[in-house]
Amino acid sequence: MVKTTIHKIRKISFIGGMCTGKTTLLKQYEDKPGIKTVKDSARDYLQINPELDRSSISTHKQLAEEILQCEQITNTPNDNIIICDGSILTVVAHAVAYKNQDSANYLLKKYSFWLPSYENFFLLNPKDIPYITDAVRTETEEFREVLHNAFLKLLVDLHLPYKLLSGTVKERMLQVNKYLGI
Repeated sequence: MVKTTIHKIRKISFIGGMCTGKTTLLKQYEDKPGIKTVKDSARDYLQINPELDRSSISTHKQLAEEILQCEQITNTPNDNIIICDGSILTVVAHAVAYKNQDSANYLLKKYSFWLPSYENFFLLNPKDIPYITDAVRTETEEFREVLHNAFLKLLVDLHLPYKLLSGTVKERMLQVNKYLGI
């Protein structure tokens, strides 16, 4: 009898509003053995296409496809853990925050199949990080709070597993490490 083992890849996602420390936290895990990191492809896409209307369904569709493609090409059998800077849920939360419920409903219907691929979501608390705008972060600090609340509501309404991360980068990393058992 041949014994086979199934390689289980654990995938988590750092989510939250703009300038909450997602990318900074993700960088702490780059180049660690057994861990693959997935950068924020939505930010890159918006940087290349600054003219896009961030509240439109067409932009939301484009961003969702970018995120999905980036995550799909990152899945490799050599990694035990995948850590994503953002997720499909990010685009849905933005649609909700922009009060575009049609877009949010469309995205949830089309991409809900991908949500179970995340073992857990780590929602980063915006209160711990000062808000700094740049060429891509053009929204207000108040919008960041609206977006945070949109994430919270989605996580609860969709019954998705999540943990709120607060504190310094080091404190947040310790919480993630403890969860991952590393």
